[in-house]
Amino acid sequence: MGRQLGDWLHSYLDYTEDSESPEKFHLWVGLSLLSAAVKRQVFVTRVKYKLYPNIYVLLVAESGMARKSAAMDIGLPILKEAVLDCPVIADATTPEGLVKFIHRNSLISTRSGKINLDGFVMVHADELATLFSHDKIRAAKMGTLLTRCYMCPERYDHTTARDDTMSIKKPYITLLGATDPLNLKVIPEDIAIGGLLGRLIMVVSGSRRRGRPTWSDDDPKSNDLRKALINDLNIISQGMGEMTKTPAAMALYDQWYEGLVDREHAEQDRRIKGFFSRCHDTAVKVAMLISRSRTDSLVLEENHMAGGIAFIEDQLPEIKRSIAWTGTTTHQQDRQKLIAILKDKGTWMRRRDLLKLMGLPLDQFDMLSLTLLTEGTIKKSDLPKDGIVYRLSIEELDKKGESTSSPEA
Repeated sequence: MGRQLGDWLHSYLDYTEDSESPEKFHLWVGLSLLSAAVKRQVFVTRVKYKLYPNIYVLLVAESGMARKSAAMDIGLPILKEAVLDCPVIADATTPEGLVKFIHRNSLISTRSGKINLDGFVMVHADELATLFSHDKIRAAKMGTLLTRCYMCPERYDHTTARDDTMSIKKPYITLLGATDPLNLKVIPEDIAIGGLLGRLIMVVSGSRRRGRPTWSDDDPKSNDLRKALINDLNIISQGMGEMTKTPAAMALYDQWYEGLVDREHAEQDRRIKGFFSRCHDTAVKVAMLISRSRTDSLVLEENHMAGGIAFIEDQLPEIKRSIAWTGTTTHQQDRQKLIAILKDKGTWMRRRDLLKLMGLPLDQFDMLSLTLLTEGTIKKSDLPKDGIVYRLSIEELDKKGESTSSPEA
């Protein structure tokens, strides 16, 4: 049996129209279901990397105000029925627990032994705080894991508390979560600024909509639509291969991207800069999902790209509303201390020496250095004799009127 619906996402919004949850919650839940269903089977080739359509979606509203959980509870059973091999892990789990879960689900047994498949998983967090916890080190590790796996590297290595290494081959993680605005503070500020905030799609709402009064889900029309959604999502999950881009789609994207760079340079808040620096990839990811929602052909057309761009443009006000709810001042203090140490050194400095002078736990230091590397404040090199070394970037030194030297100096 082939597809029964012309546009899966549009049909999903029709299916959820009687729910009290805001339509935009259902829209992004629907896109999350598509993202999880597609898995690591479809990609777009960019300059020197492949882009996969995994997204991180976070529904943000005060408790009881907008029916966040209800929106997710409608969608997740459809995913589980349509894509039987898509593992879903819910709520409270440690970073190590998540890595183990992905690793365990990526192994299949054969007569000749175990085969390691792609490490795909949907992470469902009914409350973000249960995923990150209020423990700073655990939150930092979870943030790092999600940040580094967002671009779906060929391999992700995770260091445990006992200095053991667990690896995931070809990770593909999608995140669908919800939170009260005040609980956004569980995301450490260094991780937020270092990249996770720019990868999160935060969908903010202050109220629910009026649903249609009903006592039962036993509606034949609704039941038929649900079956069609399951059928088509299953078909969508079987597609695989490289998506081609039409010239019109690429031209539209290039024009938008040029303007985006100018807006990023003009922005003063580094957290919003982080959104600008990553949202161009997210726009393409969403465009890929729109394409998969509407057609079996692996073609990214102009209208798909226009939809992805429009959804991301709608995100900017949401990000600005959410910025004030994240972070603390501790990150700024550690950041300035690290910059001051490297400025005083004036050249490359060994990681172990810098770690000792900073006086931070290893995990916290790694989060801080990742942030400064991402924003271009410091540079890293791996030298034969000294191991990993850091120095201030030329751009950062130019702000101070300094000069720099090469790693070999």
